[in-house]
Amino acid sequence: MNRISIKTNVEGFEHVIPVLEHESKIPDDIFTGRTVDLEDVKFYFRVVLNDLWIPLSKEVAIHNGITGEILDEHLRTMEYPYKLINCNDFIEGSEQWIGTRAFVLTNEMYYLGAGAIMSEYVRTKLYEKFQCNIIILPISVDGIIILPEKYYSLEKNKKNLKEILNYYNSKNKEDVFLSNHIYYIDYINCCFRTID
Repeated sequence: MNRISIKTNVEGFEHVIPVLEHESKIPDDIFTGRTVDLEDVKFYFRVVLNDLWIPLSKEVAIHNGITGEILDEHLRTMEYPYKLINCNDFIEGSEQWIGTRAFVLTNEMYYLGAGAIMSEYVRTKLYEKFQCNIIILPISVDGIIILPEKYYSLEKNKKNLKEILNYYNSKNKEDVFLSNHIYYIDYINCCFRTID
């Protein structure tokens, strides 16, 4: 893996990225981000130095004067190095069960890339591209499936989407499991929601 360099307004945070994981996997000594309305998951930050992805601990944050406000500013201004890949190019055979307008959101390293969704920059880019709300299938800590609502209806597709999510989670190793819930980005109300 290469060293990440992120453009941000917060000096010294060029190598700090948000990571999304199941809440049961995050130790108590880790500095977690503000609460978002996503059941079972939390986000925190990792400092990326070459092949080392070091979780930001509460002790290190306190010692260096890092506050929640500083991390919020970083989330607002960072240009996260994300990748948006058509599912058909990323997951073999996906066209048959999810169609051609689904995408995998990850990062340039395809590692702990689900946290990309916590970046305001990434959410803005998704809205600019799709011009609609987003349904999220959290298939892995390394990446999530993005479904633009103008192509996928929660009312019509909810059962099918839940089956797809359960299928992936049954295939995943425990260390990459993220959640069994479907999530939703509501751009009008500027919030995340847990759907099921």
